[in-house]
Formats: sequence, C-alpha cells, structure tokens
Amino acid sequence: MPDIEDHEAYTGVFWDRQSAVPSEQLFPAPSGPVGANACGIPVGSLRPTTSTGYWAMLKPLSPGEHTLHVTATLTHVTYGPFTIDMTYNLTVSP
Repeated sequence: MPDIEDHEAYTGVFWDRQSAVPSEQLFPAPSGPVGANACGIPVGSLRPTTSTGYWAMLKPLSPGEHTLHVTATLTHVTYGPFTIDMTYNLTVSP
C-alpha cells in the first residue's frame, strides 16, 4: 500500500479505564489505573492516554478462511523507525 503515512489516525486524549488486574488488561503497563507510586498520585487514578496508528479498510471478505499478511517499515518524523510483520488467520462466517 503506497503512502501508508496518509492513513495515520490519532485518537485524541481519552481516559484509560481498563482493569487494574494485569491479566485483564488489554494494554501492558504503564496503562490502566495508577498503582503505588512515590509521586503522590492517588492509587487507582485514571490515566490520560492517546493512541495513534495506521488504519486501512478491506472490502468485505467472502465466507471461508483467509490469511492477511501485513508488513510495513517506515520512519515517523516524531517517533523514529517503525516495523511491523503480522499474519492474521481469519474465518468469515456467512
């Protein structure tokens, strides 16, 4: 996909409301409620969070098994080099 940079999207600031239980967290530390700290921040406080990513839509897939292999390497102006190599095995039901 040429010009992947044109598909970058930002969430803006939102409050991270995921569980304080590590096994239930979608994102690893330091996300989730604030834990014990020496900064005087109350334990359990929510964290302001943002996210950015590169997003693309696919046309609807036909029913059956599909493999989606995504590879990309780019250098972001702010964050530096970024490489991804992921394979998704998808099953589409009718």
